[in-house]
Amino acid sequence: MGCLEFFYFCFFGGVYLGLTFLNTLYKSLTEAIESIEHVVDKAKFWDKHRDSGINERQTKVLNTILDKGVENFEGGLSTKKYIKIANTTSATASRDIKSLLLLGCIRQVEGMSGRNVRYEVLV
Repeated sequence: MGCLEFFYFCFFGGVYLGLTFLNTLYKSLTEAIESIEHVVDKAKFWDKHRDSGINERQTKVLNTILDKGVENFEGGLSTKKYIKIANTTSATASRDIKSLLLLGCIRQVEGMSGRNVRYEVLV
């Protein structure tokens, strides 16, 4: 390998490695910001609803959603998901959901009704 070839190899190889490093750094920083946003959203939510009288089941369900991030909780909250997360009955889940609606913690997703009703957490 000649001197000029070595120079090209070092220069362009360094540029490639530099770009790879910057892309990796950008991806890592983006993921870190998303994680921080989830934590901040959760803290704001609980600051707002600190004295709302939310019970343990409701807290467990809300924390499950907030920990994943509202946008990452696939399909929204349904009564069936509430029952599974809170390990409770259908009647209790319905009462808890109604209470969360009245407290302004969640809202019904528009266009959904009947068995397809979905709710989203209001952060």
